[in-house]
Amino acid sequence: MGGSADLKTTVGYAGAALALEDWAWQLQHGAEIPFPGKEPYNTESDLLKEVKSDVDAGIAKNNGKPPRILIVGALGRCGRGAIDLCVAAGIPESNISKWDLAET
Repeated sequence: MGGSADLKTTVGYAGAALALEDWAWQLQHGAEIPFPGKEPYNTESDLLKEVKSDVDAGIAKNNGKPPRILIVGALGRCGRGAIDLCVAAGIPESNISKWDLAET
């Protein structure tokens, strides 16, 4: 098992996954219906498959427009994990704003 550096990257990855799934959920169900709890995934690929599917559905519901994302702390481990997930989920790099100390 990896050390805390690995955990921080994973936390950013998982947090971004939940954020994208919530974005897609709200587009499809409205903000009035709470985003349901999630169970752990067996593998990273299972997580990514579901996130990609949800993002694709959200983009379709959003007139073909992917979300615009702001990642604060983009140069840190959590931020890098969040960026990795967004890119893997198909979010165009041009839709990902990456802020760190210089931008805040």
